Amino acid sequence: MFVIDVDQRGSRGAEDLVPAAMRRVEDVLRGPKGASTSLVLPIERTVGDEFQCLLRSAAGVIAVVRDLVRVGGWSIGVAVGAVEDPLPDSVRSARGQAFVLARTAVEEAKRARPSVAFRSPSGRQSQEISAYFRLLATLWQTRTEAGWEAIDAMDASASELTMSEVAPRMGITRQALSQRLQAAEWKVEREAIPLLERLLEEADRGSSSDQ
Repeated sequence: MFVIDVDQRGSRGAEDLVPAAMRRVEDVLRGPKGASTSLVLPIERTVGDEFQCLLRSAAGVIAVVRDLVRVGGWSIGVAVGAVEDPLPDSVRSARGQAFVLARTAVEEAKRARPSVAFRSPSGRQSQEISAYFRLLATLWQTRTEAGWEAIDAMDASASELTMSEVAPRMGITRQALSQRLQAAEWKVEREAIPLLERLLEEADRGSSSDQ
């Protein structure tokens, strides 16, 4: 299973953003890109300005990290590993290797730019997937609001509408939508995410087989 440990950056003396971020993550996991069955236990604040998620799907992990990077202000540690059975009712009470590794990952993320890190029982795997997350996070951080708006419109078309069908709903031309998607590197992201998802799934299977 996957654990995401999230810590608000520069939180001392700043507004507490944790409740709103937790609601946002819940919304993401209910959305078409979030794999709604991904959440194993309710999201909870753990300590201070941190909260934690326990997920079962790689797609859900990517959707959460993508959205948190998009809004900014968070150090994000992702980990995969064993989780002790039986599971408690609260993620704060859950234990296991994945939770220990997530704590290591979020501390590493605080020192990284972009502020994302991944940990698994394999050191090499941790480095490779961390690098992949940071490459995508760099893309997400530099994307304009217009780019996000265009991608949101395409993502929301559950019926796989074409750009010619989506553009009028946005009040722009197909050419304008195409230009926004190109500037936002939508095609690059669509090609990259399946590979990251596969790498995470392999890491999850590997950690399960080591138990």
